[in-house]
Amino acid sequence: MAVHWEVYLDGAGAELDRIAAGPDQRTIAAFETALVTGYALSEARAHVITGLLKASGHPSSHHSEGSWEGTISFAANPGIFELARADTPTGNHPEGGHYFFDPGGPTFERMVRQAFWDWITDGKGGAAPSEGLGPYSGGD
Repeated sequence: MAVHWEVYLDGAGAELDRIAAGPDQRTIAAFETALVTGYALSEARAHVITGLLKASGHPSSHHSEGSWEGTISFAANPGIFELARADTPTGNHPEGGHYFFDPGGPTFERMVRQAFWDWITDGKGGAAPSEGLGPYSGGD
């Protein structure tokens, strides 16, 4: 007994190969742009009293086959205190606004999600769905 079958992928094979190859350089560049944008927004928002917090910030990224990782870092001290104050007014900053990762952090996450969505949909998917993510997590 013999069994014979044919599979007609109608272009799906090429698409699966594209996705299996991982993000292209355009997508990696979009990830890097998101990282630098998020960092610049956060760094600009960091209040300056001693200058330590503002000077401590730096973006970093790593890309290898199948992965990309981007991080925005600031010194834990005084950063943790600034984040804990959130929008509470203080003597040095009566306007509040101490949460310096807003809008930089959510913008970074939103832009990375959009770049990934554009890669998966080959630029034809429109706005990336937020799937219930709130605005502080890069959602809509």
